Amino acid sequence: MDPARSSRLRDAKTSFSAQKDLFESVAVLGGYSALSFGFLFLFHFLMARYLGPTEYSVIGTFMSVLITAIYISGSFYFILTRFVTYHHSRSQFEEINYLVTHGLKYFFAAGFLIFLIFLVCSQQIALFFKLDDIKPVVALGFAIWLQLLVPVYEAAFKGLEDMHSMGRMRVVENGSRWVIGMLLAYLAFGLTAMVFALGLGTFVALSSTYVGIRTLQSRQMVKPNMQEIWSYAIPAFIVTASVAILLNLDLILVKHYFPPGEAGIYAAASFVAKIPFLISWTIATILFPRVTKLHVDGLPTSHLLRRSLKWMVIIVIGSAFVNMFFANAIFRGLFGPEYSFGRYLGVYSFAMGLLAIVNILSVYQLARKRFTLAWIIPWFTLLQFVLLLLFHDSLFAVVTVTILVASLLVATTIIVLRDELNLERLFAE
Repeated sequence: MDPARSSRLRDAKTSFSAQKDLFESVAVLGGYSALSFGFLFLFHFLMARYLGPTEYSVIGTFMSVLITAIYISGSFYFILTRFVTYHHSRSQFEEINYLVTHGLKYFFAAGFLIFLIFLVCSQQIALFFKLDDIKPVVALGFAIWLQLLVPVYEAAFKGLEDMHSMGRMRVVENGSRWVIGMLLAYLAFGLTAMVFALGLGTFVALSSTYVGIRTLQSRQMVKPNMQEIWSYAIPAFIVTASVAILLNLDLILVKHYFPPGEAGIYAAASFVAKIPFLISWTIATILFPRVTKLHVDGLPTSHLLRRSLKWMVIIVIGSAFVNMFFANAIFRGLFGPEYSFGRYLGVYSFAMGLLAIVNILSVYQLARKRFTLAWIIPWFTLLQFVLLLLFHDSLFAVVTVTILVASLLVATTIIVLRDELNLERLFAE
């Protein structure tokens, strides 16, 4: 057989096998994520109806702060996943055990330090969010403490290709929050207990999935090349932290500047608008280890990016269309008659969708050890912060700033990466 033809056949088989594995991963983790998102929606709807816009503004904003912590800690998920995947491909489980065990120790200590900061600064944080009571702030610190351990679990499960354990942990976390929230609502507990339910859900999830981690920790430990890990960690942290702040900064500042009722309505709108981004996070957690493995083996990866972007474009357009034309019906039906955001929910949803596309592109770059976006995204985070400080007269002004910054970021990203990513072939396959 002609060597060139044989090489093309091998590449085609590799591409088909990679796409088949990706579809299987999407089917497994996507099913768990859909169930997890369902419980998350139920929790938000329960809180919105039980607490009303004023107190729900606290839950919604604190969930945004927690999501920011999740995505910032997600940088460590990518760091750990990359090196766990690398050592797993070489059956070096002792190195994986070292990364996971030490990761749990360090993140537990870091989470406890953050909890202490929230405890000591609770009065100032409460004043910033216009709260009369510091107890919800302390409960939020507890939730962040436990949440920092989640990326270590997910990295271990993903690197070891145990997506069932990873998916079950997500379902148990949000399912437990919903169940605990319903119980607390039935017992007529107040806002602090509802915020505390966020951390309890994470505690139940970590406890129920620790067996898989414990099995890995039964092995001996071998220290990997830490210098290589640290050189990768800094740009990875910058990228994920910048995206996380872009995603949630508007809601945090709205809670500070606007009356509680308006902030509660904006929090509900923010949750609905972020659905495309939540989906992009699921796709990213599947895409990252696949691209990492192929890149380490010297195989092509762009087909995985194009397929992921196709899914995201369809999801973003569909979500924006639904929110544009059915916004009030969705809001009042799901959250209650006190909630109304208007037609610009579609614009807000589209802005979050653009950030979802940036998320996919940044994760793809990190998987290939490219760090261009690490030096681009922070400037747009700073731009959004400055513009929101200057223009926050109305919720419409906040949404306008959000869509403007997201559009400029996507345009800049595509221009800068057009040659490297070969995006003109996005719809060619």
